[in-house]
Amino acid sequence: EMHKLLCGYLTRATAQLQLAIDDIDAAAAFWLDGLIGHVRGVPRGGEQLNEWSRTFARYFLRAVSRRD
Repeated sequence: EMHKLLCGYLTRATAQLQLAIDDIDAAAAFWLDGLIGHVRGVPRGGEQLNEWSRTFARYFLRAVSRRD
């Protein structure tokens, strides 16, 4: 199942990069939702795509923080 694969990937990546994601399960689900949404409804190019990408990245990265 893709969700389990993403959970494993995020767990390994956060450990390797010394990041913290409070809810790996939710992050994986959001990532999948974002990819599916990207395939279905994201603008094909131009400023609309740039804005969608910035919004997506800001939303996702708010849940990621650097471990001290």
